[in-house]
Amino acid sequence: MKVGAVLIDIDGVLYVGDRPVAGAAHLREGGRTRCFLLTTPDARTDFEEAGITAVEEGADAVVVADAGDCLTYECLNRAFRLLIGGADLVALEKDRYWMGADGLMLSAGPFVTALEYAAGKEAEVIGKPSPAFFLRALRDIGAEPGEAAMVGDDIVTDIGGARACGMKGILVKTGKYREETVRHSGITPDLVIDSLADLPEYI
Repeated sequence: MKVGAVLIDIDGVLYVGDRPVAGAAHLREGGRTRCFLLTTPDARTDFEEAGITAVEEGADAVVVADAGDCLTYECLNRAFRLLIGGADLVALEKDRYWMGADGLMLSAGPFVTALEYAAGKEAEVIGKPSPAFFLRALRDIGAEPGEAAMVGDDIVTDIGGARACGMKGILVKTGKYREETVRHSGITPDLVIDSLADLPEYI
């Protein structure tokens, strides 16, 4: 397999492209600059530096990302009230889980889905597996989908998302990789490797 560009995302860290900054740009383009941020403090800082004002009331949008212990009932309920009051629901990604230091951890996806169900509205996904996310990352490095590959450990958001926009998908058997999940996904990677150390051999 020969490709001109590679995007790598292992354990939720994308090594080309920046989700909070890309998310902030997308929100600004849509005129949504007052947002309720369900994110980590670091991501909140990224958004504020990129021109997004973090608010508790009167939000244009509720933005959900991996937020760890910040995802409390109080915060989720505030998000719900803002959504039924008219705010948009924006997800920086919709992964189901990721591999933490002590095992699998819930990612943003389950909380996005809960808010969708409660508020009766569909989230706008601007991170994985949205094709727009991959295309923005490729644009940042000057590559076309047909000449690029995504390397990741999530069969749905990494490989499925990349394949949907014309990229190749290389699945790594590390992190949150589970053979049963791959088998039931209906998604066929272009290549499966045991670790990132094997990648140079194939590209």
